[in-house]
Amino acid sequence: MSSVINQLEDLLEGLDPVVTEDYVDFTLKQQNEVQIAKGITPSAPANYVPVTKKTVTYIVMAAITNDAGDVLFMQEAKSSCAGQWYLPAGKVEPGEDLETACKREVKEETGLEIMPTTLLAIETASGSWFRFVMTGDVLGGKLKTPSQADSESLQAKWVSKVEELSLRARDVIAVVEQARHFKLAKGMLHPHLLPVNTHYGRLLMRLVICGGSHYYVRNSLFCNRNIICRSRWSDSFSNLDFILLFQCKIHIIFGNYWIKTF
Repeated sequence: MSSVINQLEDLLEGLDPVVTEDYVDFTLKQQNEVQIAKGITPSAPANYVPVTKKTVTYIVMAAITNDAGDVLFMQEAKSSCAGQWYLPAGKVEPGEDLETACKREVKEETGLEIMPTTLLAIETASGSWFRFVMTGDVLGGKLKTPSQADSESLQAKWVSKVEELSLRARDVIAVVEQARHFKLAKGMLHPHLLPVNTHYGRLLMRLVICGGSHYYVRNSLFCNRNIICRSRWSDSFSNLDFILLFQCKIHIIFGNYWIKTF
């Protein structure tokens, strides 16, 4: 545990960790053994390697708001949900970085050209599906009209009352609220932060609790590299944030802080 604490302290100081074999104290093989002992079938083999669009799915979603608080939506063209509305989103292609993927999806589905400015959230399911939610600024382009409908989308528009739309899924409601909150805060929640392409030989994850004695944030911990994570549970606590630490450097805004790992 002491080595883990040392690594976390290095991350909090903005230092790159030295990834050695003992850096992983609970390997996938060990996790599988624990699950099997409990009668649970492991979801991934011990030699699992994430390969884009084969063994892992990365999704980008754009939550773009304007000065009036309207949000950019697109109308689905896929047969399974044709006519329903959703935020611009899609799968990251092999070799494509997150920002490029986000710009491509928005352009294809709405006709607008954007510049991603910050990563709002990361969501995961079953350890092999990850969604990166970004917001950004519109640089140009024209909103797609029904006459320009194609296999990507039927049209796009700015929406003020999301609840009046026939949504493909209601998961976007919370995302819209977060994007609007970030826009209104004008940098008070956290600075504009984007992922950085950094190669690591393995995917590392640890649950960390951080508490601040002078100032605290709910739902977010600010990272100056790689990833921001938010928690849906932190509203239950007055001065704690739960984050998943995905091998990132962290910028702490607390006057004093303490760490506990699990």
